[in-house]
Amino acid sequence: MARVKWETMTDESQAMVKKVGLISIGGVILLAFSKMIFPLILLGGGGYVAWRALNKK
Repeated sequence: MARVKWETMTDESQAMVKKVGLISIGGVILLAFSKMIFPLILLGGGGYVAWRALNKK
């Protein structure tokens, strides 16, 4: 498949490529943060449940 030069693309096409690129980068960053944050959320939730269970009188 032949690559199209940026200068020969219409403004509409350039805007679409930029938009898709930004959405893709945002998705990758969101996925990276969710993979990092999810275990911390599970650990915090488990710690809270354990604290509640052990703190009953």
